[in-house]
Order: sequence, then structure tokens, then C-alpha cells
Amino acid sequence: MFMTRQQIAPRNEAEIADAVRAAAEGRTPLEIISGGTKRDLGRPTKADTILDVSAISGILKYEPEELVLTVRAGTKLAEIDAALGEKKQMLGFAPADWGPLFGSAGGRATLAGIVATNACGSRKVKAGAVRDHVIGCRFVNGSGEAIKAGGFVIKNVTGFDLPKLMCGAFGTLGVLTELTVRVSPAPNAWRRWRFWTATPRRGCARCVRRQGWRWMPAGWLIFRPKRWHVPRCSMRTVRGSPSSA
Repeated sequence: MFMTRQQIAPRNEAEIADAVRAAAEGRTPLEIISGGTKRDLGRPTKADTILDVSAISGILKYEPEELVLTVRAGTKLAEIDAALGEKKQMLGFAPADWGPLFGSAGGRATLAGIVATNACGSRKVKAGAVRDHVIGCRFVNGSGEAIKAGGFVIKNVTGFDLPKLMCGAFGTLGVLTELTVRVSPAPNAWRRWRFWTATPRRGCARCVRRQGWRWMPAGWLIFRPKRWHVPRCSMRTVRGSPSSA
């Protein structure tokens, strides 16, 4: 017998609170989705009800001079990148869009999904993880209560830092409804350099020897293709000015 999963699509934080409260009273688990690009990541969710928060989206506050951005949780990364690009800025961390890896179209990832999974790319080694750049959030806890933590000012935390706790929690601690993150100036240009090396140690040494470039290393990715046995292919992501390429 096949059972149809119920889907709830709230339009605001109050409706999310009502849905969570009803689920808590009925002891009914919820699967929280937005862009839906990470549903196959990790252990499958055993829930007959889907809470779709994709309608709760949009940029609420953006101050380029303060390098701080506040958006609703379901805002897509493409919309955020477009707004920041107009001011030659970018998110302080490197968000990872893993949708194509799990059969979804690229560009559908939302900020809430990125934060909930702490998903970041190879620039993490320099810029830090997602949790290092989230300074405020609003969420609905398991009792259906709306909670605000952190704020719009970077140095605003006294006591336990709840926004960092929400990063990587996969929605188990609450349903994110609003996020405040730090942004940073975007580089003039990006370049990716790929080369072959026998070991990661030799690859790192090769990068060190080439530090005479007017480029700043921003990320480091090493992978080993299955069809080759010994060599590894390492990709170095760097940034700098176009004239120095």
C-alpha cells in the first residue's frame, strides 16, 4: 500500500509555528524542505508530512557599508549572489550547491539549506565554514515558538551562540525562518589552476614555490580519478587581478 505524503506550504513565520505546534501535539515528524536539493543527503527522513518553506523568501535588509545581509530563509543563492554582485560583494563563506550531485538542477539551493547542512566549498580553508559567518537568525523551535538569536551587529553575542548551533543541525533544532550573515568584498577576478601531482604534500609544496604570483590562494581541492591509479589531480582556486593571470 502506498501512502501519499501531506505537504504543508506556509507563507510566513506564524504559519510555520502553527504547523510545528500541530505536529508536536500529534507527535507527527516533519521533513523540512526549501529548495529540496539536499533531500538525499544523509539518513532518509521518516516523515509523512513535508513542511515546504520555499515561499518564505526575499532580502529583508542589506547594508553594503556594514557588510551584513539579512534574508528570509528560503531565499535562493542565485538571488543573493545577484544582489551582492551589484555592490561587488559576495557571501563571506563559499556556499556549496550540491543539487546536481543528487539529481536536482543547479541554482535551486537556498540559504536555509546551506546553513542547516553547513555546506561549504573548497574556500573553507581560507574563508571559514558557514557557521563562522552566521551572526543572527530567527527560527521556530519544536514547541512552535518563534525565537530570535543574534542580530544585525557582528559583535552582539553574550552567552550561548544559538546561530552557530543551528548550522549543521539539519533542521533538528528548529525551522529557520530568517538569517543574518556577513558578506565580504568580491575579488576582481577568479582563476582556477589544475595540475597533476603524485601526493598532496608535493602539490602543496608546488603552490608554495609559486607564491611569487600576484594571486591570493582561496581554496584547495584534491581528488583522485578512478581511471588513474597513482597521480592525483589537484585544483587550486586563486583570486587576484586580471592583469596578473
